[in-house]
Amino acid sequence: MLPTNFPMADQNNNLKYSEGLCLTRVNELTEAWATYRGVIVLPDTSYIQKQLSSARRALNIFDRFGYRELDGSPMKITTHQFRHFLNTVAQMGGLSQLDIAKWSGRAKVGQNRCYDHQSDRDVLALARSALGDPEKSAGHIASIPPSSLIARDQFAALKIVTAHTTDLGYCLHDFSMLPCQLYRDCLNCDEHVCIKGDVVREQAIRQHRLEIQILLAKALEALDEEAFGANRWVEHQTLTLKRLDELCDIFEDSSVAANAIIQPRGVVPASRLEQLLAHHQIVKTYELQGPAIEDPNVPRIESEDL
Repeated sequence: MLPTNFPMADQNNNLKYSEGLCLTRVNELTEAWATYRGVIVLPDTSYIQKQLSSARRALNIFDRFGYRELDGSPMKITTHQFRHFLNTVAQMGGLSQLDIAKWSGRAKVGQNRCYDHQSDRDVLALARSALGDPEKSAGHIASIPPSSLIARDQFAALKIVTAHTTDLGYCLHDFSMLPCQLYRDCLNCDEHVCIKGDVVREQAIRQHRLEIQILLAKALEALDEEAFGANRWVEHQTLTLKRLDELCDIFEDSSVAANAIIQPRGVVPASRLEQLLAHHQIVKTYELQGPAIEDPNVPRIESEDL
């Protein structure tokens, strides 16, 4: 006995049964009734959903094969959860945000974040796997020698113990040991990494470069006017712009694989002692110039800080 309108499964879309993704026999996925061996059916969304979710009068596919949750509760899943799972797998596999959006049929790339369920632990595992592997990373991480007195996974566990997200990438600083010493000056920190292929953060980095170019131009104007402290701003903005240019060059380098981890090289963050000595030197220099009145912009160093 053939279905109605056979061989057409969907006349509106001109789809034949022979072109269907999946066909089953009537009652083939249930134990309550006997299977009709000669009658086929094209499963629709509700048909599949009943086989995956729990129903009062029918056993789903997990119940029939004896699968239960760890706590013994019934196992069930929705069809939309597969979409979340596949998107997360694509994120972990290094697929670009644009390709994921096209593959999922989304209008905006920003909608991908709702389907990205990577945890900080997943990002940490990715960073650990990239240590010493130039195919997965660029910068200081790729230059770590593969030979060591301890196993690589043990060294990675000592080198990278925590991670959290930032606007420009991921921070590997362990805040349980010490607060941030750079006040989120992430680009000039050796504990901050970026990932190639992260469209949102790449756009943030490029926008940050444009802002730094404007700030550097203003600092140069202030330096020409001999404004106090302008030379330090020129030095800082020049260094930051150099870091951003290097990052953008890596983003545009086709030889660097997508999802590669990028860490700045040769960055030496200032310690609190170095910051105190620098402020002390500024005050001493300004005092030698003999200011007529006290400048509120000059940092003051109390005796107990020295």
